[in-house]
Amino acid sequence: MNWPKDVKWRKFCEKKRNKLALLRFVVHTQRAALPKLSIEVTPKKDLNKGKIGSIKTKIETNDNFKLVGDLVVSYNTHLGWDVGPQTSVSVKDQLDEKVITSEEFFNIPDNCWVVNASAVIWVEYGNFKFKIHDQKIIFRGNWANEVGRK
Repeated sequence: MNWPKDVKWRKFCEKKRNKLALLRFVVHTQRAALPKLSIEVTPKKDLNKGKIGSIKTKIETNDNFKLVGDLVVSYNTHLGWDVGPQTSVSVKDQLDEKVITSEEFFNIPDNCWVVNASAVIWVEYGNFKFKIHDQKIIFRGNWANEVGRK
């Protein structure tokens, strides 16, 4: 595994209940810029503004981190208890790009009062894997202004 020069390996041993555990972790001497994922949802603030919604996804990559798998984009219309539709978007054809983009569309039912739109992708750094994600909540009208996020 090729690590950047600013990474140092530290090994610590710990005895616990007659077992020896070897712990390894990475200590950075410089700040690492993580990849960023952001979404832009249309309509932005009021579901009354359209019957078709879109989720534009933007991933700002970093050479030290590897994107793993597909981008998962979902929207939950909160109609009943079922999880909303989601789609997997392959980003393999854009992995060499500094900025990866995608746009997905969804129908906004007339009886839908709130949409939770989100996107997530796995990121890998050596043996360490984590998710980056973003989400937006859009309401119909202004009924939720008093209880919604600002």
